Parts: sequence; structure tokens; C-alpha cells
Amino acid sequence: MNLIKFRDYLGKKGDGKSPPSVIKAKDLDDNFGMLELLPDKLGIYKVDKTDKGSMLDFTASNRPVRWIEIGICVDGVAKQMMVLGTEPY
Repeated sequence: MNLIKFRDYLGKKGDGKSPPSVIKAKDLDDNFGMLELLPDKLGIYKVDKTDKGSMLDFTASNRPVRWIEIGICVDGVAKQMMVLGTEPY
């Protein structure tokens, strides 16, 4: 499988039924499937590769990081906020 350069699509003539520059969904999917995440040099994340794709596991001071909902006060009104954070320690 080779990387599709979408600039090569530019300027091609359409078949009269479609726009002159059409990018096939399969080409997009194939290109995306070739992405490779680089290892983190700062120790902030770890790349986990599976047959279904790649996932990043984030850490802060060796603690797992995830989305956490916290309560805040804005101008005297209680509100909620989603932040990336660790479990309390």
C-alpha cells in the first residue's frame, strides 16, 4: 500500500458527473491507516498499538491522566468543568 498524495488529484478532469477533484474515502482511510505515532521523548505518553489502531496513554508524574469532571464557581454560580487530570493524591 502506498501513500496517496492528494495534490495529485488536483487538476484532474472529472467524468462530467462529479467534481474535477474527488478524493475516495478508501484512499483517505488507507492513508490514515499508515500513520505511525512516534514515541514520546518527554515521558508524557505511551503509544499502544493494536490491530485496530493506536492509542495514546497519557501520564503526569507517572500517574494515569484521564478526563475528570470538577465543580467550579463562576461569578458566584456553581458550574461543572471537564479537565484532563489525575486521581487526587
